[in-house]
Amino acid sequence: MISSTYVCNAGALIAVFVLAVSPAAAQSPADHGADHHPQADPSVIAFHQLMEPLWRAPPGPETNARTCNLAGDIVSHAAATTAAAQPNPDRAALVASARTLQQACGERDAAAVTAELIRLHALFHRIAGGGRS
Repeated sequence: MISSTYVCNAGALIAVFVLAVSPAAAQSPADHGADHHPQADPSVIAFHQLMEPLWRAPPGPETNARTCNLAGDIVSHAAATTAAAQPNPDRAALVASARTLQQACGERDAAAVTAELIRLHALFHRIAGGGRS
């Protein structure tokens, strides 16, 4: 149950809700085996390794700062997923989302950073074939 706390940042509220209802949020890193994304190629696995600590971190200013410090790497890793596979609209969307994230970081738009982290996670799962984060 979500309490009636006032939240200034709608993106943070969405992230908190997603984390609260997501089974992956309750999963420990020790449970995170290598076979949980059976369709992932090496570029997608590398993207996941970069992003997983950000996806697992509680949403907020600290996570946004860590994310923005890695924004260039996030774009590079997302772009690498398109080079390793047949043209795929989800992989193209991953790159576009990573670039939007980088732009949001430059504009210091916390809500947009949080929203793009959520979008990147959803796109990753579409590309990787499901599984746990």
